[in-house]
Amino acid sequence: SVAIETEAALAVLADGMGAAIGAIPPLALRQETAKTGTDPIKARRSVWFRATGVVDATIFDRARMPAGFAAAGPAVIESLESTILVPPGWIARMDDAGYVWLARSPAQDKGDGR
Repeated sequence: SVAIETEAALAVLADGMGAAIGAIPPLALRQETAKTGTDPIKARRSVWFRATGVVDATIFDRARMPAGFAAAGPAVIESLESTILVPPGWIARMDDAGYVWLARSPAQDKGDGR
């Protein structure tokens, strides 16, 4: 079940089992990060991007990515609930809370990246 708190403090259960009146804790959407030193690489495979065509990309397992880990594109980060494509010239970083942040690589920002 997922509980959602509204301004009126009414919690509605997503499974349709009912509702409850009162304050509930906020919904925390996060994934635990792996221990430092864990190898998150699963494989390498060919991936197609519009800007580059087919390129060799590293495939990462998100559950095995430690906090602070950075994956340079082209890459694919796989998890049970999602797939994140990291295009060439971009970097994906796992933060301490388990979120993956995408940013252009510094070379791309200067206009001299490929």
